[in-house]
Amino acid sequence: MTEKYLDAVCRERQSVNPLFNFLRVRIGIESEGRARLTLPVGPGLIQGGGAVAGGILATMADEVMAHAVMSAIDARQSIVTVEMNMRYLRSAGPCREADLYAVGRLLKRGKNLCTAESEVFDEKDRLLAAAGATFYVLNRP
Repeated sequence: MTEKYLDAVCRERQSVNPLFNFLRVRIGIESEGRARLTLPVGPGLIQGGGAVAGGILATMADEVMAHAVMSAIDARQSIVTVEMNMRYLRSAGPCREADLYAVGRLLKRGKNLCTAESEVFDEKDRLLAAAGATFYVLNRP
């Protein structure tokens, strides 16, 4: 399942991840254990203070780490996020329409748990947030 999903979600017009379609996210696997996610910022992602909402940055971080991990596990396995920590380092605002991007890396692959890290950047390559997470590996028949 994982390989088919990754092949499909990386296509320009994917239909396997409705969240990515809603957010207009593009994802790419750079190499095994590494992924990059791009999010075009639009008015619907801005909170009352004029910046991209922190939950959007957290979603970017979680998703790019998950896809980095998925690129390095067996095709019959899937994952779920067990825990995640988020550090907001710079405001993503005042916002205008531009792309934010996140990079994710698998740090350690264990039998049942994987750890990963990610960073989220603005269109000027300024670091906005950093995250780390643990993912539980599910074995599917």
